[in-house]
Order: sequence, then C-alpha cells, then structure tokens
Amino acid sequence: MKKLTNNLIHLFVKYPFYFGVLLITFFVTETYPFSVYPMYNNFPNWSYTFYLEDEHNNNLNKYMIVHHAELSHLYYTECDNQKIGHGYGIESVADLKVVGERITRQVIHWEKLRESSVEEVRLYRIYNYIKDNKLISDTTILCTTYVK
Repeated sequence: MKKLTNNLIHLFVKYPFYFGVLLITFFVTETYPFSVYPMYNNFPNWSYTFYLEDEHNNNLNKYMIVHHAELSHLYYTECDNQKIGHGYGIESVADLKVVGERITRQVIHWEKLRESSVEEVRLYRIYNYIKDNKLISDTTILCTTYVK
C-alpha cells in the first residue's frame, strides 16, 4: 500500500497539470472544453454512402477533385444550404436531383473527363438502415449528368 501511495504522489508531482484538469472536470461539467456532448454516444438508425460511376458502371474516382469520403459532407452541406430535410430516407426525388446535380458539378474534374470516353456521370446514394433487426440497403441514383 505504501508503494502505491508513493507512486501516486510521484505522479501528482510529475504531472500536476494533468491531475488539475482531471480534478476540474469533476466540478465543471458543462463548460467547453469540459462539456459532455452526445456526439458519439447516440447513433441513428440510418447512414448514407455516396459514389460516382459512368454509364458502364466504372468508378469515377480518378476524375474527382475531392476525396471520395467528402461526398457525404458535401451532401449534408448542400441539403442544409437548400433547406432540405435529410436522413432516414425522407428526401424527395426532386430534392435528391437538385442536391445531386450541385454535388456532381463540384466534385468532378470536367476538363479531364471531357478528354475521356465517358458520356454519363451518375451519382449514387446507398441508404442503409435497420428494420426488423435486418440491415437493408437501398441504392438510388441521385442524378445523371451528361458529359459534353
């Protein structure tokens, strides 16, 4: 027990700032940076994944000017900018088309694409959700853009 006490005292002396912050977190619970945000402890029952393909179902990542993972961020941003409710598959077909066209215009390197044999760009959304303890995936074409 004496060895444990000596070790704790040594840690308090060596890392006073760390233990000071730890002590503060017990008393200050809702002030930044000590707030408890539910960001990662509450997951929705749905998720969206996005990807681009041409008319022959070939991946178009080599013509994208953003990383593939940024498509979902662009989707949510465009939905918010257009004041379109999103999530749980509530978007209408017309809303999906508007958002899809705006995203497609932003993410493709059009000059490179025009030099290729690609004629169509299709933006897809995979809507994953759980229903009756089963994972369901619905794939929708948000928009089809023709390369000119």
